[in-house]
Amino acid sequence: MGGKKSKEDKLKTKEDRLKAKEELRDRMRKAVVPKKKKAAAKKKTPPATTLFSIGEVAPPEKVEQPPEKPHLSATQVNMYLRCPRQYWFRYIRGLKISPDFGLILGRSFHKTLEENFQQKIDSHEDLKLPTMLEFFAEDFDQGSKMVEQEKVPGEEGKAKDDGAGLIELHRIEVAPTIQPTLVEEKISFEFAGIPFSFLGYLDLVNDVKEIIDHKTTKRSPNEKAIKTNFQMTSYAVGYHQRFGEWPAKIKTHNYVRTKTPKMVSLETLRDERDEALFLRIVAEVANGITKKVFPPNWGGTNCGWCGYRRLCEAGDW
Repeated sequence: MGGKKSKEDKLKTKEDRLKAKEELRDRMRKAVVPKKKKAAAKKKTPPATTLFSIGEVAPPEKVEQPPEKPHLSATQVNMYLRCPRQYWFRYIRGLKISPDFGLILGRSFHKTLEENFQQKIDSHEDLKLPTMLEFFAEDFDQGSKMVEQEKVPGEEGKAKDDGAGLIELHRIEVAPTIQPTLVEEKISFEFAGIPFSFLGYLDLVNDVKEIIDHKTTKRSPNEKAIKTNFQMTSYAVGYHQRFGEWPAKIKTHNYVRTKTPKMVSLETLRDERDEALFLRIVAEVANGITKKVFPPNWGGTNCGWCGYRRLCEAGDW
């Protein structure tokens, strides 16, 4: 057993070792990927910064949205026409004047009617009067916090009582006669060659295609004023742009804060001629804003109540 191996045995042993080494090399070649192939594989995987090619869907955060056009509203156009410098203070400089209780009353009244009419589209029934009064009172109290100071003692309480009286009048005499189909409907459209879109909201459209706008006021409205009222024209034009037809009527329900509350209803119509004039006015206002034309309208009757009067007279512009 311990003798020497023959030449034949040695040869077989050597051949076995060579064969074993060859098999080991073969297994290693199969297990190892050459560096060149690894590099090639890396190139096929796009890095995180790779731009998306045509036909691929980019994640939402990668999609570049076109910049939104600045918009004009009837309120903005009216302010510019009334006094360009007032427009500048409010919309260019961004100064907001603290509201008074009359404005809070109007907002809360409007929100209460909206609350009722939104649900009435489907229910065809008005909310109960106590529910509407409670909604108004809560919204008025919340809004009153924005008023910086009470100018006249008892002003807040009177405004709240007046508002409650108007809500009661509306719920008992007016609301049952209205079946809404649209409430606070957004209208938005653009103009060729004007770098602004127009934005507005229809207070209410009823089931006979009448636009109804609700307002609160201390005095009975001028019947002639509605015929040329820019806001009413904007409603009609927006309705025409949206639905391809003119509203049957445009109405304002004016709730007057007299000792005995009353509602004065006014109505008007608009057509293509009014639309053409509307577009010309918007174009002129947009042109003035774009060219930064904001002269103060000194000497006008608006200076007496303008919240920017002191800044304007002091030349703070």
